[in-house]
Amino acid sequence: MLQKEFEALTGKKVTAEEYAEIEKVYMAASGMDKQEFCAAWNAGKLCYIVDELVKHVRALEEVRDRKKAQVEAAEKKAEAAARMLLAKADKYDDGDLKTAAIDLVGLMQVVLIDVEEGYKLSNVERDYILENL
Repeated sequence: MLQKEFEALTGKKVTAEEYAEIEKVYMAASGMDKQEFCAAWNAGKLCYIVDELVKHVRALEEVRDRKKAQVEAAEKKAEAAARMLLAKADKYDDGDLKTAAIDLVGLMQVVLIDVEEGYKLSNVERDYILENL
């Protein structure tokens, strides 16, 4: 919605700074159309607008929680795969498998797993430990 549209729909003149703040509220209340928002604003029904904002926030929180759960599950799978790669890398002295594990979970996590499991450390891992102690 443009400032001119807001002013036309509400019959109120606002400064550019005031409209910038109003627009933030309008954009956050994404479930409301221009007319509905302006009618509520004009009638002083800020509670109605806040209720719409709360609904929007709750929907975003649900999306965030689902995404967080997906990320956590993916991280667990990645760590399990890295552990398998590192076990094979240690058994067969295969640097490519260790590199694949590093690419999967990062050098710090690989160092932690290798130390925890008693696997041989590569020069890169030793350097990492010395730099970060």
